[in-house]
Amino acid sequence: MKQISIDIETYSSTNLNQTGVYRYADSDDFKLLLFGYATDFGPVKVVDLTQGEKIPQQIVEALDDPTIIKSAFNAQFERVCLSRFVGHCLKPVGWHCSRVWSATLIVTRRGYCFRTPSSKDYGWKRTRALLLYSLQANQI
Repeated sequence: MKQISIDIETYSSTNLNQTGVYRYADSDDFKLLLFGYATDFGPVKVVDLTQGEKIPQQIVEALDDPTIIKSAFNAQFERVCLSRFVGHCLKPVGWHCSRVWSATLIVTRRGYCFRTPSSKDYGWKRTRALLLYSLQANQI
């Protein structure tokens, strides 16, 4: 196994937006509900912890292995919550965050690269045009 894609569902009465992920995961009523994963881009498997299912030991051990890539949409959230679940801090080495990677591709954040020497007001007009185009393309 070289790579694990991970997605989790959790519960905590603590408001994540107000307190942040560390306090959210440290809440007394924090629970890991579902653990979805796929190894080496294989079929997706979902472990329903609310029904007494267990995460396979091989997967739990892989969470600590820095040579195995662990990827998630919000890797910090997954890593911190899984740290609470396994009972010790999982090091960030080996974790890849697709949210961060996708943010580097957002057109509005890259609008500056469309500047031309002759355009006086290149920033907003070009960024707005690209944003409108991408929003319309997503609705097709």
